[in-house]
Amino acid sequence: MSPELRARAAYAAVAIATIVAGLAVHLGGLPLSPAVRDVAGDALWAAMLTWWISALVPRMALGARAAVALAVCVAVEASQLYHAPALDAVRATGLGHLVLGSGFDPRDFAAYALGVLGAAALERAWRGRTTAARCLTRHLRTTSHPTIAMPDLQTALQANHEAVQAFLASARALPPDRWDRPRAEGKWSPGQIVEHLALAYETGGEVLHGRSPGKAPPRFLRPLIRTLLLKPVLWLGRFPTASKAPSVMRPGTSPGPAPVLLDRFETAVAAFESAARNLRSPTVDHPAFGRLPVVDLVRLQEIHTRHHHLQLPYDAA
Repeated sequence: MSPELRARAAYAAVAIATIVAGLAVHLGGLPLSPAVRDVAGDALWAAMLTWWISALVPRMALGARAAVALAVCVAVEASQLYHAPALDAVRATGLGHLVLGSGFDPRDFAAYALGVLGAAALERAWRGRTTAARCLTRHLRTTSHPTIAMPDLQTALQANHEAVQAFLASARALPPDRWDRPRAEGKWSPGQIVEHLALAYETGGEVLHGRSPGKAPPRFLRPLIRTLLLKPVLWLGRFPTASKAPSVMRPGTSPGPAPVLLDRFETAVAAFESAARNLRSPTVDHPAFGRLPVVDLVRLQEIHTRHHHLQLPYDAA
């Protein structure tokens, strides 16, 4: 098979994988809120379009392919301002709704840009793998150093430690009658937030030890999930307001006593930080995001902790 045909086949395979991911999002197969599902679905649709254009013209420059894909996305969204009986009949079908949409929303343009840029970044990252990186991986597997100096890891661990200590100070300052009281209808109580964070750090520790807690998406989807869902959180330093916790990290309906849960939380944090500090590799195989720098996993935990700190009652935060 010629290099061009191999490239076409690879782009088509990724496009099909993106369709599968998009259908999983659209049909509610992933634990996402409606707002996040809408943005993720549009972004995946734009990424899928980028892959199909790449399959058609693999020799075209990456920037040009991304520009064409974004232009098509804009044209399809703008076409939703036009209504005709025949066209609306097509949009009313399941396939027509998925391809053409049904209602104009200018906010979709941002999701399309995210999807196209994510696809381009994913291709650039894939192409950017070097022989030196592969040699480093072999070196890490064959040497017996007890620890490896990882740039910024100590800084990330210190930031995580500070976020945890700030959260603990606020949680311990809560009056006993606030522990089981949700901040609003349908929201978690402070006790449930502490249990959720303990579960998050326990899950992170399992990942650092090479174990996969709970269900994991197919491996071929993980780079897309990492690019479209994780990278924006790391870039912005915050979680979307409508984020929904994975089932493995959801707390029970009746949280335990404050001393017990706070002790569990501290123990989970200490175990996670110790595992990250002593890991012999600068990366970890995450069950949802794929191959991930340990620094990014630590930063994710820090951002997550600060996110929930803001959800504690104001008189304690």
